[in-house]
Amino acid sequence: MKIFILVVSTVILAAITSEPQECYVEELTMRGDNIIAIPRDSTQFHAQYGAIARAEADLQRYANSLLYKSFDLLSLSIYYDNYIKNLIGFDHLFLNMSNTLWDSSMDTIKYITFRGGRMSFANADPEDLLSEVSAELYELHSIARALDIQKSVAKKAVALHRDVATLRSEKHDAEVAYYLKENHIEAHRAVVRDLTGYVTDLSGLFSGKDSALSRYLYNVYLNAIY
Repeated sequence: MKIFILVVSTVILAAITSEPQECYVEELTMRGDNIIAIPRDSTQFHAQYGAIARAEADLQRYANSLLYKSFDLLSLSIYYDNYIKNLIGFDHLFLNMSNTLWDSSMDTIKYITFRGGRMSFANADPEDLLSEVSAELYELHSIARALDIQKSVAKKAVALHRDVATLRSEKHDAEVAYYLKENHIEAHRAVVRDLTGYVTDLSGLFSGKDSALSRYLYNVYLNAIY
């Protein structure tokens, strides 16, 4: 009777698992009066699906770029917070952007691990590793530099989205594309637009005779919104 049950169960299981099941049972065995399913090696159980394994390296480089650029903006923030400049509005502007990029980097790292991948902080673009920001800048130049920083990470997000959203790409993964669009690309667009407006404002204000007063009033304005 036990042998009959074992044979029937094996036939049923073979019919159910005629297609490869990566995370399903490997085989059945008898232990006493019970039929025991022996699972595969636990190292084969993971959260990866789609093309996340092929897009993982690009996501790592993007996360590292956000991280390094947040440090560049932090350097600008610190410069305007010293006792010589003492422009708290500009300090808060750059600090807010630095914190946003930091949070975006952490969120991307969490997303990589959520999809079954791993984060590598050694996988960074050379230009990010060599990035330097000179603090000895005027306010207009500082915001223009911040605009360049924000555009650089925005372009990387768009390029990564293009790769994972293209149907014929080996990195095509609809879920990664959705994540980038909802959590990064739209946010980059808003920041680039704001900074472009600030550059335009300051270009006109600083060209006049009362540039010192314009600098003070714009500092008050930035302090009020950041």
